Amino acid sequence: MTGQNGHKAKGEHPGLLLHFAGWYDALVWILTGGRERSFRAKMLEPAQLREGESVLDVGCGTGTLALLAKQQVGAAGRVAGIDASPEMIERARRKAKKSGNDVQFEIASAQALPFEDRSFDVVLSTLMLHHLPRPSQSQLAREIRRVLKPGGRALAVDFGKSTKKPRGVVGWIHHGHGATPLKDMTAPFVEAGLEVTSAGALGLKDLNYLLATENSGCSFVQDRIELPRAEPPSPRNRHGALLVLAIVALFAIHAWIGAWIVQRVPSLLAQYGLVALAAAVAIIVVLKLALLGRWHGAHRRH
Repeated sequence: MTGQNGHKAKGEHPGLLLHFAGWYDALVWILTGGRERSFRAKMLEPAQLREGESVLDVGCGTGTLALLAKQQVGAAGRVAGIDASPEMIERARRKAKKSGNDVQFEIASAQALPFEDRSFDVVLSTLMLHHLPRPSQSQLAREIRRVLKPGGRALAVDFGKSTKKPRGVVGWIHHGHGATPLKDMTAPFVEAGLEVTSAGALGLKDLNYLLATENSGCSFVQDRIELPRAEPPSPRNRHGALLVLAIVALFAIHAWIGAWIVQRVPSLLAQYGLVALAAAVAIIVVLKLALLGRWHGAHRRH
C-alpha cells in the first residue's frame, strides 16, 4: 500500500468518511469554545511524548493534533498523519506548510497503514473509533501493533457513553454522532496482543482514553497480505447509498438557504443587523451538521 493512493484491506469497512475539511475546523472551534489547542493538548497528555520520538496520528483529520505532537517531539522527532479523506489531508498539508512544521501527511486507510513494521514509538487514534464498526476496529488495532516498535505506546481517545440526557445543539450532535464505551474501546487492542497499561476518564468532557504498549516479550505475528492499489475507500454497506443521498440533500438545502439569504442581504441587514444575520447563518450550519451526526448515529447502529 502507498500513502498517496491508499489501499483497502480485504473485508475492510471504512466507516464514515468526513470530507468537509473547512466546516470541520469551524465546528471544532465552536465545540471547544475557541480552545482547540488546549483541548488537543489534553488528549495528548497520556501518551507522554518525548523528544526525538516517532509518532503516527491515525485518522488525523486536518492535522491539528499531529502538528502539536511535532512540537512536543522536536526537530529530532518524526510525525506522520494519515486520513482516508483527500480534503482533510490537503488541508493538513497546508497547515503544516504555513506553520513550518515537517509533518508527513498521507491519504490512507486506518485499517491498512502504509508503513513498515515497527516504525513508530507512539501511535495515536483520537475521536475516530466511533466511526468504525467492530471488525474495522479490530483491523485498526492489529495494524497499530504491527507498526509499533517493541515497547511502543498506543493511545486511543473517544467519546464514552453518557448517562445524561443531551442538552442543547452541541449535546444533540454528540448524542447522535456515536460513542464507544470504555470496555468496547479496550477489547480490540487486547485481542490484537497489546497490553493495556492504563484506561479511564480523560478528565475532559465525557472522553475516555486507553494507553497500551507493544509487549516485546510476546511473539509478534502479523499475516502479510498483498494489498491492491485502490482509491481512498468509500462506504459500501447497504446503507451507504442512503447516507450519500442524505448528505447531498443536506448540502443542497444549505445552498438554497444560502442563496436566499444572499439575495436578501440588504433588506435583512437593514431590518436585523449584521450580528443577527451572522447568528442565523451559524445556526443553519450547526443544525445541518447536527442532522448529519444524527443520521450517522442511526446508520452505524444498523
